[in-house]
Parts: sequence; structure tokens; C-alpha cells
Amino acid sequence: MKCVVIDPDGLAITYDDDTDQFLAIKPRNPDLLAAAMTKCAAVLPSAHGHVISLLADVRAPSTVYTNPDSLLWRDAGAVLQTLALVSEAFDLGFCPLGILGQEFADALLPVDHQFLGVGVAVIGRSASE
Repeated sequence: MKCVVIDPDGLAITYDDDTDQFLAIKPRNPDLLAAAMTKCAAVLPSAHGHVISLLADVRAPSTVYTNPDSLLWRDAGAVLQTLALVSEAFDLGFCPLGILGQEFADALLPVDHQFLGVGVAVIGRSASE
């Protein structure tokens, strides 16, 4: 599971656990990224935070499971719940958007990628602040 954080201006950053560093991602398709951000804004127009897109690499589970998608979506649910708990601990606003976010994978990754969008949320300061 990869997590990509996208700021309101479309700057995308991810953590590469293989090299232990944060990486900026140049979108392959900026128009598709803008459309994905617009879709998020339509779901939660009052949000003023960063979008978190969860992307799952389907290659490894596909070698073991016949239908790996449901397993990946369950994992994404656990990640979203953990992010919600941590956000609460740090007094941040957090809202899963109820969309999968395949557009983010398609906008940010090479054409032949094998990643599945499995969840999108917004994180930022609470509205009361």
C-alpha cells in the first residue's frame, strides 16, 4: 500500500519505503490529476487540506489470491482507520471521501502501472480552527 499526499496546488509526495525517503512525484497526466482533485472537491467542497490517495500494488497479492481486490480494500480500510485515529490524536480534521481514486494512480504513475486506487481522504486543520 502506497500513500500519496497531494496539496491543493497538485504537488504530490510519497514515501518510498525501499529507499527510506520522501519523493516528489511529477504527474504523468496533469489534466487527469486536476480532474481527480476536482472530484474530491465536489465530494467535500468545504475542505481546505491535503488529499491522501491510497494506492495498492496488485502484483504481489495477485500471485496468491484469485480476487485480491477485496483484500486490498480491507487493508485500505484499516489504513484509513489508523489515519483517522492519528489525526484525532494530533487534533487534525480527517475525512475519508468514499471514492477509490483510481484517477490518482492513472495521473501519477506510468501507463503500464499495476496499482489500484483503494481510498481517498482529506486531512488538514479542523474546521473549528
